Amino acid sequence: QQHPSSTSSHHTHFHKGSLIQLASGQMKKVEDLETEDFVSSARSNQDVTLDHSTLVKIETQGALGCVALTFRVGRENLAVTVSAAEDHPFFVYGSSWSSISPSLSMARYNLSCSQLSLGDVCISLTNSHPRSRM
Repeated sequence: QQHPSSTSSHHTHFHKGSLIQLASGQMKKVEDLETEDFVSSARSNQDVTLDHSTLVKIETQGALGCVALTFRVGRENLAVTVSAAEDHPFFVYGSSWSSISPSLSMARYNLSCSQLSLGDVCISLTNSHPRSRM
C-alpha cells in the first residue's frame, strides 16, 4: 500500500548521491560517510558535538510506517524516545546507515541500509550552542 508523501517529510540529504560537507570542508556522498567522518568533524569544529545513543527499545506506533525508538543518551544515560518513519536512516557507530526497514529506505532514498537493531549505537552531530551565539 502506498502512503501519500509530502516533500517536507522526506530528508533530501539521505538520498543516495547527496553531498555532505564535512567540517574539514571536504564534500562526501551520504552513502560514503564513515564513522571517522563524524568523529573528525566533531573534533575539528567546536560548534558541534558528537552524540552517541544506544537503541534500547523499538515500539510500533498507531500510524502506519512509524515507530517509537527509545535511546539511552550520553554519560547520564538519559532515556530519549523519538518517533521516526520506518525508512529513516540512522548512522551506526563502526558500521554505516541502518533503519527499521532497509527495503523502505532503499525505495525512498536509494540508500543501502542495514537492519537497525537493539543495542546499536547511533551517532549524530548536534549543535553545541543551540541558542547562544556570541
